[in-house]
Amino acid sequence: MGFDTNFTYNTLINTACSQALRGRAGSDIRYNYIRNAGWAQTDGALLGGGHAMAAAYNWTMDHKEKGLRFDAAWPPTAISQWGTDSYAHHNVTVRNKGLVFKGWKQRIYNNTVVDLDYINPITKTVNSVVIPRLVIHNDKQKTLDSNAADSAIALCVGDDIDAGGCGAGVGTLYANNLSALILGNIGPTIHRNEALTTVGGPILATGSTNVETNPTTITNDIAAEYQNKVQKLLRDPANYDFRAKFSSASLIGTGSDIGNVSLFPKTETYSDYAGLPSNVDYIGAYAASAQYYSIPGKRELNASHPIPVDNSLAVNSQITAKIDTDLIWRVARGDVGESVEYQVYFEGGLVGTYTSAQNIHLLTDISLVSGQSYQWRVDIDRNGTLAIGETWQFTVE
Repeated sequence: MGFDTNFTYNTLINTACSQALRGRAGSDIRYNYIRNAGWAQTDGALLGGGHAMAAAYNWTMDHKEKGLRFDAAWPPTAISQWGTDSYAHHNVTVRNKGLVFKGWKQRIYNNTVVDLDYINPITKTVNSVVIPRLVIHNDKQKTLDSNAADSAIALCVGDDIDAGGCGAGVGTLYANNLSALILGNIGPTIHRNEALTTVGGPILATGSTNVETNPTTITNDIAAEYQNKVQKLLRDPANYDFRAKFSSASLIGTGSDIGNVSLFPKTETYSDYAGLPSNVDYIGAYAASAQYYSIPGKRELNASHPIPVDNSLAVNSQITAKIDTDLIWRVARGDVGESVEYQVYFEGGLVGTYTSAQNIHLLTDISLVSGQSYQWRVDIDRNGTLAIGETWQFTVE
């Protein structure tokens, strides 16, 4: 991808390249749906980059490596080899190893790492290598071991930002992230106690505005008691509903306002980035209560990507919905100024009409029955012309 490129509302599935996307300085990569890249060769992440760029509101899914990585040389031999001044916020990564952020002076906010198992698409077996995690990369010792003691990089690596420090996560701010593990290194040794310059706490989530579901884990070893914790805090991640359950009190109203520049200053190199929302008070990529639920990817002429997923399709036949599910859809693309009305039909009857500002219908007046299947659709009225939507089906667990 070139410099200063906006790449938004795209769907990328089954690509052979090592990374589906790699951003460069000034790139704005937002609202993309990315799955199953790296079939020919993988460089370690579905989405990469890391210098003066932004990655936000993306879903990265189904990959044996990471969902998103801000990369750097390993080990670096020059300060310029570290990425800096980038933003990663409101991304969701599912069925992969998680998120890794190398470099320094990065901004890492409101990301969700969902600990659902990666299923190898060829063997159809679970491929659990590590617990999915969020890593703020601390490569101080590796850098010192690999460079002359009097080199410029060795003299500044890991020092406080105000003292001229560089690399090793120095100056990186992170807040409101949700992950099974939030770690200070990658590889055989996990540093869990080295503090980084941040707001609200050290590298670990404990005591900060981040939520880490496995704070006592100290090794890479897989242990059953440490798995499947994040997904239990969310409404229905198997159906791509990544909102917090109303019972998940640790995620609701507990976040820091990342739009407050006095607490969370923007980066120097990308100070004009305008993508950070204000008044954030939640942990993870989604608020528990909102009228609009962002579903990334290509916007079709009709409503698409139903939540719950359409289990009339064979690929989704084994996925059931929660008994308290809402009906959610990806809004359609439209021209500026175009009048678009969404008409929601449930079991053949009209149950609600909405504008593009709302894509959630609550089934509060309907009692769903366990084991029962239901049908629904979303029609679109564009300036008086009606388009009948596809009929979707879900079965209650």
